[in-house]
Parts: sequence; structure tokens; C-alpha cells
Amino acid sequence: MPVLSPLALPELTRMLKDNPEAGVLAGGTDVLARGGGGGIAGRVLIDLSGVVELRGIAVVSDAVVVGAMETMTAVSLHPAVAGAASALADAASLVGSWQIRNRATLGGNLANASPAADTPPALAALGAAVLTASDEGWRTAPAEELAVGPGRNALLPGEVIVSFSIPAGGERVSAFVKIGSRSEVTVSRLNLAVSLTLEKNIVAGARLFMGTLGLAARRCEAAEEALLGRDLGGIAAAGGRISARAAVAPGAAGVFHADPAFLELAGSLSRALAGVAGAAIPGRHTLAYKQSAAGALAQDALALILLRLAGRGDAGRGGGRGGGD
Repeated sequence: MPVLSPLALPELTRMLKDNPEAGVLAGGTDVLARGGGGGIAGRVLIDLSGVVELRGIAVVSDAVVVGAMETMTAVSLHPAVAGAASALADAASLVGSWQIRNRATLGGNLANASPAADTPPALAALGAAVLTASDEGWRTAPAEELAVGPGRNALLPGEVIVSFSIPAGGERVSAFVKIGSRSEVTVSRLNLAVSLTLEKNIVAGARLFMGTLGLAARRCEAAEEALLGRDLGGIAAAGGRISARAAVAPGAAGVFHADPAFLELAGSLSRALAGVAGAAIPGRHTLAYKQSAAGALAQDALALILLRLAGRGDAGRGGGRGGGD
């Protein structure tokens, strides 16, 4: 098949306009693994790897800007992402194997629009904006609006994702956790991204998104309401003291396993997420499992956020539960 290799964004957008049926190659970890050439056999293929405008991670004003062609490895290890957008660093660190993370790109993961993808819920929870370009000009859209169904995105004809802008101002703490059929290199059976805005340790704003519930990442407004107004300072401090002086059960939630305040808050969050699952997939044979998994992930995500709030942010990176039904 013919392969085009643009080196700059104007060249890329012109090629996309001139070749409306072209396939686009970012990291290639999904498209090349599919049978029949991933639906691109016999078509013109445009390789994005040489387009310099699609690269880079930087703090710009009050946002972290991540190029669409940055790999999961780069995203997971960058200090600006870990500091201001921990949920995204978590999610990127849990995508596939080391080999996959070294190739898979942030833009490709969103554009591929798998309901089980890990980074789209994190981007949505963090309130990321997606900058796109075409021969017609530029466009900005919320990350949660780009994936519309399995393998279907809301990109316009001839349009390509350029970068992601993640707000970095204010006091915010976030986390991403997932559950799969095994502990490593696993596709999510359920995942959860949580981003909280705090005012003196009180939750003033919350954004929660769950993946694998329907066509795309789903916002969990009832769970957000369960967290609003809660004072996390005392629970976080208690968890920090416990983890500093004693061995605890495996997983971030084990730090708080005997804390009544944590158990009450985690219970409220678990029930809210179970309700979201029930509304999303009523009657499905997997509903009971998804509701149980949502409760487990609620505990893990809340505990990881509290540990980060207590100044122990490294304790949970790469967390989440393996082992499925």
C-alpha cells in the first residue's frame, strides 16, 4: 500500500484533504494487530510519526499540554503529568505491556475509541480539552465528546488530533484504577477515573468517569454528588499514620481497612457507582459483576487519592485490581 510520511502539520492536513479515504497510523498497536490489516489494506496510509507538531509535553500557563503522538511510556513518566494529572499518568502506566506502552500514543488511544480504553476516562475526569486541526483550521472539544462508540470517534473528515490541554491550576488530586482478568497486561473489564478539586481538604468539585459501561466512558454524576462537601483531611492523615507505622493489607484500600470514616465514605461512593452501572447496563448478565467491581474500584481510587493527599503519592502508581470473574 502507498505510505505517506508528512514532516509538518500543514503537510499532514493537506494530505488528509487530498486522500479522504486514507488510513492514519499513530502507534499502530491496534490497527496492525487486527485481521485484514485493520481495515486499511489497499488504502493510502499516512504515517504520523514524523510530524513534529504532534510531539511534546510542557506546562503552558495553567495547563499541561501533551502532544497526540506522545507514547504511553512518555506520558506515564513525565513529572508534569504525574504532578498535575496523576490519573492520566496512572492510566498510561497500565496500558498493555512495556512494549505496547513504548509504541501506543495518547491520541491514538482516544481516536481508536475502544470502550475499554484506559486513558479516555482519565482525560475526561481531568477536564482535558482536545485540539484538532484540518485543512479548514483548528477546533477544540472536550475529551469526553471525542469517543462516541466502539471504533467510532467524532473527528471531522480530514481532521487529526494535535494535542491535549489539561487544566493544572488549583488544588486537585486525581487517580485511575482498573480491574481486568489478570493483574498485568490486561484489558479493562471496568475502570474508574476520579478527579477532585479541594478547598482546605473539602471536596469542592468532582469529576468521575467509568469505562466499559456502554459505548464510551460514562460520567458518574451520582458518585460525584456523594463526594461533594466531604472533608478528606482527617481520613488522609489517619491513613498516612497507619501506613507509616504498620504493615497493611495489599492494595491502597488496605491502609484504611479499619477506619470507619473511610469505610462510610467508600460505601457511599460504591453504592452510587453501582447505581450508575445499573442504569447503564440494565438486564445485562454482567451487571452483578460490574456492580461488585465498581465497589472495589471505588475503595481503591478513594484510598489512592487519600494517600496522595497525605503526601504518599507514589504508594499507589500502577494500582487497581487484577483478577476477573
